[in-house]
Amino acid sequence: MGPQAHQLHPRPSARRRQPSP
Repeated sequence: MGPQAHQLHPRPSARRRQPSP
């Protein structure tokens, strides 16, 4: 278990961040 588990969420931190208006 290594790269396969990372492919599901490479960087959720960046996707969770929303652009401030």
